[in-house]
Amino acid sequence: MTIERSLIASIAVTELAGLLGVPATRDAMKSGWYDGLRKPSFAPPEYVYGPAWTLLYGLQGYALRELWRRRDTPDGRRALVAFATQLALNVAWSKVFFGHRSTRGGLVTAVALLAAVAWTIERSRRVSSGAAAAMLPNAAWVGFATAVTGAIDYLEHGGRAIESQRGRVAGPTLPG
Repeated sequence: MTIERSLIASIAVTELAGLLGVPATRDAMKSGWYDGLRKPSFAPPEYVYGPAWTLLYGLQGYALRELWRRRDTPDGRRALVAFATQLALNVAWSKVFFGHRSTRGGLVTAVALLAAVAWTIERSRRVSSGAAAAMLPNAAWVGFATAVTGAIDYLEHGGRAIESQRGRVAGPTLPG
């Protein structure tokens, strides 16, 4: 079995992008910041993240290779722009959430990332069903990670703010 150089190169690009977030993540873990956050019961244990992201970045590498092969077409170029956007946001999430230690910024970035992954799938399916399919596990994981990030933000900040606003919703007053 021969693995094409273009596939190895594409996987290397995406895996290296994933490594860009490691220093910020490592620092936040070593400092105890992440351990100190309130997390939802559905947050996975820390040891799940490394293997999950390694697999997902590998699948993204396959998608990148498929899209790169179609770079000479307008749809191929649009798919590559979407792909590059989601990859950049993926790197940004670690830097915002862990590097800046911002649950709210992490949530905003995660929502943008989820939208960019959906955009990438939509654009990719026009030029390569394989590329689009390879991005589906990423969409599922990013959706889950967005829910975890949102829950952390809620538990850390939003819950108190939202709870303090209960009963203050404008609207008709019911007899009581």
